[in-house]
Amino acid sequence: RTRLFTVSDALEYLPKAIALKRHLKEINEFTSVECVVDNVSPDNVEELISDVDLVVDGADDFETRLLVNEACITLRKPWTMQGVERWYGMVKFIDTEKTNCFRCVIPGDYRRREQNVCEIFGVINVAVSLTTSITATLALKYLLGLPVEEELFIINTRNLSIDRVKANKNPNCPACIHKRLDFLSRKGKERIRFACAANMVEVLPEKPVKVEVHRLLESGVFENIRVFDRFAHIRIEGIDILILDNGKILIRGIRDLTVAEKIYNYIFAILKEHGVIVEKLI
Repeated sequence: RTRLFTVSDALEYLPKAIALKRHLKEINEFTSVECVVDNVSPDNVEELISDVDLVVDGADDFETRLLVNEACITLRKPWTMQGVERWYGMVKFIDTEKTNCFRCVIPGDYRRREQNVCEIFGVINVAVSLTTSITATLALKYLLGLPVEEELFIINTRNLSIDRVKANKNPNCPACIHKRLDFLSRKGKERIRFACAANMVEVLPEKPVKVEVHRLLESGVFENIRVFDRFAHIRIEGIDILILDNGKILIRGIRDLTVAEKIYNYIFAILKEHGVIVEKLI
């Protein structure tokens, strides 16, 4: 359903950010694209968006979206929110300096679902296309300095309808009014957590470390390995694992946090044994 990814990307187990950069450069070689292979979390979200003019959200769960909302409030960044599920989509441009924030619209304390909604309900490709087209339009208008609609767009591709709902600022909003950062404040508190709606588990090191990923090829410890700029991709017994240079490991296809921790400890011990990990001084 996403036009910028191909079957060959999947067969190569290519991270989406790398594949996306490659295809965008094929469309326009003069475009400057910086890609980051990581999961958005309280530990890195502010660094990721600190120098951008506009944040365009494409997260697949409410917790990440609420986290982005708080980071944009803290850094005073405008952003576009979009989400899709089955035949439906929703889009909203948010500038908390002038309008309501996402938590004004969705006041509940949401957490990641333990089941992958995409696998249960699925997403119709036309819902993605129409929703992202509206998002791109709002983003372009903002970047061109044109007035941007502030309503919440609700897209129903099954009925071919688009509703515009006016959402007012919550005078008692915990995020944009009281500056209570419930999601951003979890920084450093969760070493092991679900990512990407439970398709992936990310595990963080107990202490700050530096993984010299390029030395992994020299060590010869892993057979199925590909090394990129700041991370390495390995496959162990059919499990895809990304080892980032900051010591974080992303494990795809595991839904048991205990199993994920055991895999992490196993890999971390191997990396330490071969001198690939360097502990950083705080």
